[in-house]
Amino acid sequence: MKRKVFAALLACVMTVSLAACGNTSDLSSDKSDAKESTKQEESTDKEVADISKMTDDEIKAAMEKEPAWGTTITAEYDGGDCTCGTHMAKALGYYDKWGINVDIAAGTEITEALGSGKAQMGVHHIAHMLVPITNGMDIVFTGSAQTGCKSLYVLANSGIESTKDLEGTTVGMDSPIGGSSHNMIIRFFLADGLKSDAATCVQVESSAAIQSLQSGEIKACLLSDRFAKKFVDDGTLKVLRSITWDDDFKDETCCVLAMQGKFVKENPVMAQVLTKCVMDAYMYIYDNKDEAAQIMLDEGMVSGDLELTKYMLDQQNWSVSYDDTKKTIENVAEDYIKAGIISSDWTVDKVVETAWQPLASKESAK
Repeated sequence: MKRKVFAALLACVMTVSLAACGNTSDLSSDKSDAKESTKQEESTDKEVADISKMTDDEIKAAMEKEPAWGTTITAEYDGGDCTCGTHMAKALGYYDKWGINVDIAAGTEITEALGSGKAQMGVHHIAHMLVPITNGMDIVFTGSAQTGCKSLYVLANSGIESTKDLEGTTVGMDSPIGGSSHNMIIRFFLADGLKSDAATCVQVESSAAIQSLQSGEIKACLLSDRFAKKFVDDGTLKVLRSITWDDDFKDETCCVLAMQGKFVKENPVMAQVLTKCVMDAYMYIYDNKDEAAQIMLDEGMVSGDLELTKYMLDQQNWSVSYDDTKKTIENVAEDYIKAGIISSDWTVDKVVETAWQPLASKESAK
């Protein structure tokens, strides 16, 4: 399957300039027409710069004309399997094929890294990045990663059976107020007919979550499924609500490849190539889970043992479609507008148009 470059990107890279006609000489008019023709030709070249319709040599030649060519591209990566696409693409040698040097930089705040230009790309939760985008952060989503990886957990013997039982209590989460975990909790509440502020949410380090639950400081905690698995297995925790397994969330895209908007506009061909490299890396995981799990451990992308890593890769859909990703952004935007997280000045369509600019398709190698 081949996919054209998203129209919004093409509009950004077009530079059509309409020359005004006045009382000028025929010579001046001819020069103006010639200049205009040249600009239109240049614009047309940029408009059709869709790598799915180009040979490898044509793609490389086009990239060499872009300002980022020959520089080091920085990918922000906070560790873990969900956001590993940029790192996996490097480990598999996908960037090397195109002569692109990509540095994987350890970090935890992708919006800051992309917004400030410290990084040009990275993978993270839609729930984390969508609000900053509507607040003017120059970030666009260029490809999808996988489905969910987090759940809301309670003590197995707590007697808590639904989110309604959490009304008026304190709920923990593994990221700050306004972060992805906080916004996931809000979406759980809204989906279950509760108010977005049905419980008081506080940040709790994952390492302290079990103790905080057992002491009664919090009644539930939003945690990564990788971290929580051993506590579920030993009977300490149970899943109350999940973006990984619950029917109303499990098909939603959790993470996306995000890029600095300015970088995409100035380097439209390289942005497509980088997106393709990362999408191919996620499809490699989909097609080769056992091998991918071993690479993740060998490269230090994840900690733990091989069986745990294989299990986690099996829980997520690494081939999640772009249609599902667009629908997820629509769902998240609708919930966030309803909850007041995104200003009511925004419509769902406007959020999608601003954030979602896919640049390369996901294709299985099998």
